[in-house]
Amino acid sequence: MLSSTPQSAWAMTPFLVGTLALSVIVTTLFNHSRGSILLPAFFHLQLINPLWPDAQPYDTWLFVVVAAVVVWRNRETMFSRHNALTEVFSK
Repeated sequence: MLSSTPQSAWAMTPFLVGTLALSVIVTTLFNHSRGSILLPAFFHLQLINPLWPDAQPYDTWLFVVVAAVVVWRNRETMFSRHNALTEVFSK
């Protein structure tokens, strides 16, 4: 929460909830791309420009809904290490 960004005027709760929702989405993108950072990087580049130019917290709730759908659709593998990428560098 940098002082010069539009998000600096937000309360801590929407910022924290949005960050957690985005981390769920990015982790799933990373795991489904088999460890490629390219897809999560493109997603992050899209997030730099908020859905609404004034960067209000109400666009965070869209990401919360998307994260909930991601968890629901991947509920068998989300909490297991079976299909997860557990090594960053291959040997």
